[in-house]
Amino acid sequence: LAATVLSALPIAAELKRRKRLGDRLRDSEARYRLMTDNSTDIVMNLDPNGTIRYVSPSIVQIGGYSVEALMGKPVIELVASEDRERVRTVHVAALGAPAQTFMVEYRGVTADGTVRWFETTTRSVLDDGGRIVGVVSAIRDISHRKLVEAELTRAATIDPLTGLYNRRGFNAELDR
Repeated sequence: LAATVLSALPIAAELKRRKRLGDRLRDSEARYRLMTDNSTDIVMNLDPNGTIRYVSPSIVQIGGYSVEALMGKPVIELVASEDRERVRTVHVAALGAPAQTFMVEYRGVTADGTVRWFETTTRSVLDDGGRIVGVVSAIRDISHRKLVEAELTRAATIDPLTGLYNRRGFNAELDR
């Protein structure tokens, strides 16, 4: 009887520890789902090769894609061809420096073929052993900001009366 009690105590303690761990994991998953399902930003989990493992439902509103259609596809296909190398470089950098967060601005292609500007903040995901198992990214549509930047640049370099370059614009063109 003593042997049974002595062997049952460590098993009960281990089962209690596992239950607490499972409860914490379930709570964490619920918080994560609540944030990603209701965010206006797109949240993506990629494997190290850049294949989409998870994408938040906001991809439907922002990009016009269905979640199911993107699962298992290379994320680079969503990037405009002229910006793919820059995005690829940031992805590789994130894999090489897991303690850092990286940001990149690029043009992305929506489901209907429209090109829009996006900003991605990305970071590697590590397993318990410290190995990189993927990348998590938060993606925001910055098309409006880019439009305002272009308008401000135009206003700073073009004379509103004549429509010609002002001195600042002329000097910039001369330097270029």
